[in-house]
Amino acid sequence: MAKQTMTGTAIEVSDDEVLAEATTVTNAETVLGGEIDCGAYNRITFYFDYVNATETNVAMIVKTLLKSGGTEYPYMEWVNSSGVHTQELSTFVMSVSGGYTLSLDVSGITLMKLYQNAASGGVFDGTIAVRYMLTED
Repeated sequence: MAKQTMTGTAIEVSDDEVLAEATTVTNAETVLGGEIDCGAYNRITFYFDYVNATETNVAMIVKTLLKSGGTEYPYMEWVNSSGVHTQELSTFVMSVSGGYTLSLDVSGITLMKLYQNAASGGVFDGTIAVRYMLTED
């Protein structure tokens, strides 16, 4: 599974949308907010405010949909291993309290949902809040 550890700090933005207020992390896959209409946009940027408590980390995964309430497909990325290209699930991991940004290409994607994947280690008592912004660039 492709795994990316996110680093950096969130930037102040205007015209962003709240996807989820501060929510306690869990050790189960949990949707954060609802469906996001990507329609005519090319890029989505998520802004995370993560407060790490006693859990080791928390992972985010994105799923795409062709229609509202329809089948969810994982957001995949191409990985090259010794010249062989394969698709793997993109997983974005946070392990330290802070603000994080994650920007994804949504060209051709109709709808998407953001999930908090299973947190690991310790007691799951950290929190995560998420905002997002869609852009045409």
